[in-house]
Amino acid sequence: MIVPCQIGAVGTGGPPFTGSAPIFTGCMPLVGSGQSNAITVLANAYFDLGTWWGLTPYIGAGAGVNILDRGSGQINWFKDNLVPYAGTTWIDPFTLATPSVNWDRAFPARVTTRFAYALMAGVAYDLTDHVKIDVGYRWLDLGKLEGRNLFNYAVSKNLQLHQARIGFRYVID
Repeated sequence: MIVPCQIGAVGTGGPPFTGSAPIFTGCMPLVGSGQSNAITVLANAYFDLGTWWGLTPYIGAGAGVNILDRGSGQINWFKDNLVPYAGTTWIDPFTLATPSVNWDRAFPARVTTRFAYALMAGVAYDLTDHVKIDVGYRWLDLGKLEGRNLFNYAVSKNLQLHQARIGFRYVID
């Protein structure tokens, strides 16, 4: 993604001087680092709906917490000639001001805990008297994630997962 970034200014007319016009080039971000880890702990309840011809459909629900460890990260901006945009300075020809621009951002590590819940449905099939194969679906809501975008504006996103799952059940009599 390339966006315009100001690298200078020029005069806009003769006397009386009314100001200056910006000079732009293209800039692009590079995410220098960033990593997140999540641990989700749920208490789940499943309800078998009956067994017919060896098939046992079920539904379930779960509730718990999602612990999100968002590691530190950074975003660095570069001009389209790959020169860092950090600390770009120019002189305004009329005010003689020297604006300096630095879009680089560092984000500190942060751990957040959010309410999480899940809805499940599936079917188990009897392979033997004690072993069943289980095929199911789980929709998991991990809560809202808040952060900042490339331009340092606050953003939020609800984290949701759709999972297809397969496993085995061992039935103890």
